Amino acid sequence: MKKNKRAIKKRIVAAALSAMLVVTAFGCSKSDSMFKLGKYAWICTNIPENQQLVANIRLQDDFAAAANAQWLADTKYDPISKNGTFEDARHIMDDNMRAMLDDESINDKNLELLRTFDGLYSDWDYRDEIGTEPLKKYLKYIDRIKSVDDAKAYMLDNEKNPYAVMLVSLEPYLRDDERSHYSLCIKQPAYSLGEPDYYSDLNEKGLQKLEGVKELVSYTLKEAGYSGGDIKEIMNDCFAFESRLVALSPYGNNAVYSNPVMTKDEVIEEAGSYPIEDMMKHYQMEGVEVFSVDSLYLRGVGEILDKADIDEIKAYFKVILVLKSKQFLTKDIFELSEKVGVDKTNPFGEVQQVRPDRYLFHTITNGPLKSAMDQAYLDYHYDEATAEDIRSLCEMYVEAYKEIIDEKDWLSDENKAIIKEKLEAMDFKIMKPDNEADYSSVTLIPKEEGGSLLDAYAQLSKFQIMSYAEITTRDFDRTFWDIYEPNVTTTSVGASYHNACNVIYINIAIVGGDFYRKDMKFEEKLGHIGAVIGHEISHAFDSSGVYRDKNGEPNPIILGDDMKVFEEKAGKVTEYYAGIRPFEGGDVYKSNNPLSKESIADMGGVKAGLVIAKNMPDDAFDYDLFFRSYASLWKSLSTKSLLISNQREGVHPHKYLRINVTVQQFDEFYETYNVNPGDNMYLAPEDRIAIW
Repeated sequence: MKKNKRAIKKRIVAAALSAMLVVTAFGCSKSDSMFKLGKYAWICTNIPENQQLVANIRLQDDFAAAANAQWLADTKYDPISKNGTFEDARHIMDDNMRAMLDDESINDKNLELLRTFDGLYSDWDYRDEIGTEPLKKYLKYIDRIKSVDDAKAYMLDNEKNPYAVMLVSLEPYLRDDERSHYSLCIKQPAYSLGEPDYYSDLNEKGLQKLEGVKELVSYTLKEAGYSGGDIKEIMNDCFAFESRLVALSPYGNNAVYSNPVMTKDEVIEEAGSYPIEDMMKHYQMEGVEVFSVDSLYLRGVGEILDKADIDEIKAYFKVILVLKSKQFLTKDIFELSEKVGVDKTNPFGEVQQVRPDRYLFHTITNGPLKSAMDQAYLDYHYDEATAEDIRSLCEMYVEAYKEIIDEKDWLSDENKAIIKEKLEAMDFKIMKPDNEADYSSVTLIPKEEGGSLLDAYAQLSKFQIMSYAEITTRDFDRTFWDIYEPNVTTTSVGASYHNACNVIYINIAIVGGDFYRKDMKFEEKLGHIGAVIGHEISHAFDSSGVYRDKNGEPNPIILGDDMKVFEEKAGKVTEYYAGIRPFEGGDVYKSNNPLSKESIADMGGVKAGLVIAKNMPDDAFDYDLFFRSYASLWKSLSTKSLLISNQREGVHPHKYLRINVTVQQFDEFYETYNVNPGDNMYLAPEDRIAIW
């Protein structure tokens, strides 16, 4: 019996020593990592809490941690600016935009407007001094509404309605069944709670949103002189009115995109007493020919407007006015809006700190002045030689992708030909839109003359909506990059693939910093901006892209049984991520996670770079530099709060996974670093998930 006990004791000690060796080899020191292997043992190097864990990590066990170990060791986490390739590029853009605004040697209309807006936005002393007076001015206009006719007139009076609040919202939208023009999309308006579903099913997040809206609006209206009783009545009336609007259409805004196309006359008839025709005239939209409309909603909103209690309509206008003004009033109101916006369902939820100019430039590049900033920045920084270098890289990647397609033995020759046709038709819009922004009709009142941000929006909102008329009345050209296009901003750090047009946009903001320099080695270019280009090309062949043809129309480019093979492969990408918990206390990736498209694109982009490398002269390509450059592309330090938000609401894997999952698909990686079975970066060939 004693002998057996000693044997057992020896086995326990041996097991403990083995576990210690595993911990030492893999660099894991936390209890939840001790016995993990493969993808489950990788360290989430995107949070500062894990910076100290990477010192002894081998490239063969955790490439993301090892390749970026020196950067992680040298970097002092900045909770305000954050750290990483994308974050650094944003800082460069912010610094460049600030220098441009401060350089009084250059002057034009766009810069004049941006400087006026900067003066109104960035001077907190001035904003605190005028307090809620700008808001009071516009609340008084709402108080003067006495009838439905007054309410209709208010919606089309930008001098009194600074955010152009209506009972519908407008945006350009490209339909699949009518591509002669962009359609004018007429859908439900902005609601105080955001999601229409919250009005019928108030889940935990919806309840949190409701409480936050009440707290913010109540505080702001109190500052503007409203009594507690009046505020309570306003809130109740607003929610009652919004609930009736939401109930008009059980499908929410999804109905807009599935309903048949409508003509202008049909829209006017459907709207009944709602002043849709007056709206078209006011915003110079008489020439719009194609409309996408939620018919049930539009048909009912006129009836509700005619029958509603006028106090309910006014309450809705007031609440939306306050919510849209939350970042434009005093510092107290701004900080309260940040506090109530924290997601309490996020275990690490917190107010995110950012640099002051980041608030300013985020507001500009995501608002009605974004085209003025794009134009001013291009005038100041656009370089044709850089654009041509990027274009040459794009052409290189297209040719590489043709080779990738030819290598796929699961594709028929017919399908290979169709896919390559799409590649040939793909258009690249590099840094610069095809038209120039013209804000000559806009005048903003500076702070020196008593202007306010709300006064500024009274001018800018009308201009923005009128720009939609230009987009929707011009003949559709899938390759035309309109500077007023609301969803593409060249001063935003990124690139994008437009699935419905088969067009790739490469923003000027991503052509700089660690993404691109003219003096980069070729391997660095491929690992940085090249990987971005290849990623966007790959979106043409991801789980959505394969269902659209060379013109972006809804026709599959993989026919017959080959599509079943593709779908099975795409399913394996989704399955791969299921069960991964990036860090202790964080969320687990679910079995129905939405990561396949972005992961397919990441892997396709790197594969295309490797094809380019393969075609170079023998020993002329430094694979180690290429893979390390790719790891550098995704280096990042952020907060657990942001990572959980991105995991819950986004479609991209965490950045450490974008490195490791991608590189472990390719033989060149195994050969470069001698990765073998038993190493945590090893993935058996039959388990690899790269499609292209």
